Amino acid sequence: MSITLERITKRYNGQPVVNDVSLEVSEGEFFVLLGPSGSGKSTLLRAIAGLSDIDGGSIALHGQDVTQVGARERGVGFVFQNYALFRHLTVAENIEFALRVRRVKAAERRARRKELLKLVALEGFDGRLPGQLSGGQQQRVAVARALAHRPPVLLLDEPFGALDAKIREELRRTIRTVQRELGITTVLVTHDQEEAFAMAD
Repeated sequence: MSITLERITKRYNGQPVVNDVSLEVSEGEFFVLLGPSGSGKSTLLRAIAGLSDIDGGSIALHGQDVTQVGARERGVGFVFQNYALFRHLTVAENIEFALRVRRVKAAERRARRKELLKLVALEGFDGRLPGQLSGGQQQRVAVARALAHRPPVLLLDEPFGALDAKIREELRRTIRTVQRELGITTVLVTHDQEEAFAMAD
């Protein structure tokens, strides 16, 4: 199994937001968590990423218990609903950020960036700032940035929420194509039933 959650519990102010949840996601699977807003989906996703502590249970990635492991050491790629791009950095700098932090050589960073921009159909956008891009383009950059360090797991937190229907559909297709091409284990959180059925294995 790529991701294994055993009896995960998370409380806010004493109230359980995630209550005794167990699930398994297979290697290379596109897994979707579907539910209404406030049902704990994003909290669960953040727990897998190590961005949120849990009050009970355990999390394993590729057979290794990571419950007490920090977010950076878990090696997952995370795409937020609001893109979370660095506004003052170019597309190139945003995508290379995780590689720069990991002290990857400049030539290797450039090669990886070029490869990713082609993958998300944004070749030639390297020098633009996020503010010069449409919402759909920004989200593609966010996906490329999340994939830059070749994570074995990709987590998507309602990534299409702020986009109009046409762009949402186009981006869905892009992400599904990228996911299949890379064979990366992916968990998507959504409240949109149509989206869930269109994307999930």
